[in-house]
Amino acid sequence: MAVIVALPVAVVYIALQKQIVGGLPAEVAGVEARIVDVSYGGMRLEIERPPEHGAGGPLTISLPEIPLTLRADLVWSNFLREQTWLWGASMGTEAASPEWRRVVDAVP
Repeated sequence: MAVIVALPVAVVYIALQKQIVGGLPAEVAGVEARIVDVSYGGMRLEIERPPEHGAGGPLTISLPEIPLTLRADLVWSNFLREQTWLWGASMGTEAASPEWRRVVDAVP
């Protein structure tokens, strides 16, 4: 007897990171930051403070030049130099938003 199992079809996005030369100005919780690379799934930011909470904490990121405000989750943070930190953020459900995808697609 043969058993047929139906498997769900998943959509897979290729996660290509795109570096932003000079960075894209941003603001996180009232603190100036620069987005230094992006992908559909997230971003890396340079910011002059350590995170207030650990990985998984929510972030509100404003991009004043576009203008656009996004929700993301902090995934990691590392001290870079002097007062500068790098934060990695996951876009979570925002990854599928057309606004975020336009931002990523606009980066050469």
